[in-house]
Amino acid sequence: MVDFSYYVGLSFIVGKDYYNFLSLDLYNSHFLLPFSPRFRVIDFCLGTLYNAGLKKICILSKESKEIIYDYVSKKWLNNTFFVFDNFDFNDFTFNFLLEYINENSINYIVFIFGSYPVWFEMDKFSKYIQKTQNFAIYSNVFGKEIIHTIFLDKNLALKLLENYFLNKNSDIFEFSNIVNDLKLDCIEVKGYIYPINDIKDYYQIHLQMIDDYLLLDNFNAIVPILSEFSGINTAKFGKDAYIKNSIFGENVEIEGYIENSVIFTNVKIKKNAYIKNSLIFPGNHIGKKVRIINSIIDEFSEDNSLPNIEPNCKIGNENFTSYNINFPDILNFGITLIGKDNKIPSNMEIGSNCYIDSFTSFSVLKKIKKLQNGYSILISSNE
Repeated sequence: MVDFSYYVGLSFIVGKDYYNFLSLDLYNSHFLLPFSPRFRVIDFCLGTLYNAGLKKICILSKESKEIIYDYVSKKWLNNTFFVFDNFDFNDFTFNFLLEYINENSINYIVFIFGSYPVWFEMDKFSKYIQKTQNFAIYSNVFGKEIIHTIFLDKNLALKLLENYFLNKNSDIFEFSNIVNDLKLDCIEVKGYIYPINDIKDYYQIHLQMIDDYLLLDNFNAIVPILSEFSGINTAKFGKDAYIKNSIFGENVEIEGYIENSVIFTNVKIKKNAYIKNSLIFPGNHIGKKVRIINSIIDEFSEDNSLPNIEPNCKIGNENFTSYNINFPDILNFGITLIGKDNKIPSNMEIGSNCYIDSFTSFSVLKKIKKLQNGYSILISSNE
C-alpha cells in the first residue's frame, strides 16, 4: 500500500457559505457544527486525511480562524495546522504557502470539502496517487453526484491558491467548476458523505442517525475519528432514567425520559425531564420537569453546574400550526431552535417553529412567560 504522505505533502480543507442555519452557524462557518453525539463536522474529513497518513493541513475559512485552530490543534495533536480566513486574503499568505510548498518539496496536494461530513477510505486510491494523476472523487448521495475531494499536482494547485488569496476569490473552490475547467477524471467512492443544506436536513440526518448508528460505529473502526474521551464511555444514567431509541455522547448524566433524540457530549438531564424528537447540543443542563419536544437546543458554553434550561419549562410542540414569522423559509417544519448560551427561565413556555437568538439576556427572557407558535426573540429587537 502506498504511503500517501510520501506523495501528498499538503491537504487543504475548504468550505462554503451558508445563510440559513441561524445560530447553528454562528462563529464556525460549519466546520465546527456539532455532528453526531461526539464530533463536529470537520472531524470527518480530518479522520479521512489522518487515516491516510496526511497530517499537514491548511484550513480555509471565511471567519473565526482562531476558534477553528483552537479546536483542531487541541483534538488532533499529531497534525500540523495552518488556518486562514478573510483577513489573510493577501500576497503575504500566498507567498508563505508558496515558500512552504517549495521548501518541503511538496509536489501533490489534496483539497477536501469540510463543511459537511466527508468520511471515506482514502488509501483505496493509491494507484492513482502513484501515477500522480490529477483527479476528483465523488459520491452518489440520494441519486446526486457530489464531488468532495480533488487531487492536483503542485502547479495546478498553486494556480487555485493564487486566485484564492491574491484575487480574493473565495468562490474558486466550487469543486464541480474545477472538475469541468480542468477536465478531471472523477472516481466514485462509497463512504459517509452527507451534504447539509439547511436546518431541516441537519435535523433529519440526526434522527436517521439513530437507526444507522451501529453501522457508523463499525465504519469508525475502519476509518477512526479521534475523540477527546479516547473511547471511554463516561455516560451516567440514574435509576429513574428511561431511554428509548436515542443516542448519546460522552460525559452525560441522564435522569429523565429520553425518546428518539440525540444527546450530545457534556449534557445533564435532570429527573422527570421529558425529551422527545430533539437534539440537545453540548454543555446544556436540562432542569427537573422540563419538557422539550421537536426542538434543537444549541450549545451552552458557560458554567453548567446549575440548569440553563430551568425547571418546568416547555419548549416545542407535537404539532405546529404556523411557520416562523421572521424566518418562514427556515423554520417551517415544526422545529423550535434555542440559540447559543441561553438561559431559559423556569415555567417559560415556547411554542413550535420558534427561535430565540443566541446570547439573549436572561432579564429579557424572564419578562416573557409564553412565546407563541412561530414567534422569535431577536437580540436586535431588544437592544
